[in-house]
Amino acid sequence: MNYLDNDMLIEKKKMINNLQNEIDKLQDKKINIEIVNFKIKIMRKIKIGLCTGRRVFPYVLVAGLLFGGFSSLGSTPIIRDNSKRYLSTRKTYDSNGNYGVESKYEKYDKPIGTLTFYDKWSLDNNGFYYRDVNVYDITKIDEDYLLSILDNLEQFDINKALGKPTSSVKEKKNNVSLEDNKAFWQVIVYNEDKEDFVYLIESNAQNVTTSIAWVCLSFVVSFIPFEFRSNHSNYSYKGRINEIKANNPYLDSEDLERKIKIKKANYDRLVRKDV
Repeated sequence: MNYLDNDMLIEKKKMINNLQNEIDKLQDKKINIEIVNFKIKIMRKIKIGLCTGRRVFPYVLVAGLLFGGFSSLGSTPIIRDNSKRYLSTRKTYDSNGNYGVESKYEKYDKPIGTLTFYDKWSLDNNGFYYRDVNVYDITKIDEDYLLSILDNLEQFDINKALGKPTSSVKEKKNNVSLEDNKAFWQVIVYNEDKEDFVYLIESNAQNVTTSIAWVCLSFVVSFIPFEFRSNHSNYSYKGRINEIKANNPYLDSEDLERKIKIKKANYDRLVRKDV
């Protein structure tokens, strides 16, 4: 074991303290470099993210619009729909007292309420019997008001009450029975009960079909912005990424780490008990 006098011990302690201070300063500098590099990394990611957003935005927009379009038609891609089906009713009655009701949990095709009015038969100069058949759209007519008109036809001008007929034809026959010759009407009314409904869950097959159709259509439609960019834009995504990296370089800390490693080795050698 080596023995040192007081002066040498004091000098050794000074060297150890100086090395410790230098190591602490270098480590602080290293931490500062790491903080700066972390900020540079975040800035790079933000700028690259914005570039990526600019690049993919047209395609995301196309996919989003098509997604909304499919959803508005009642079949959402990827997500199985759980839709309400309201009770729809088709009611038919006429001036002869016939009455019928049909109901189902789905919409009728072209559910337009109609009043068909058959006038009395008349004999023309050629020996033919004819009558006018007028059809009125009563979709927006209150049913109670309609019945009040039909119950008192002699008091109402039906054309003024209901508007012009949507169709008007003359029916002709060679021979008819005039024993009970009178005007005749038939009403067809459609209603939807918002309080009575059932839930229908889309099948897996339907959803898979919709999803595949959405993906394929999005891919095809995306060629529009792709072709436009290819022919009308000089923008280079890869070039912009390289530019961002070049303008935001990381600080080099390798030389600093080497210095810290050397000074720590010297420090460890000085504090060994056998020195």
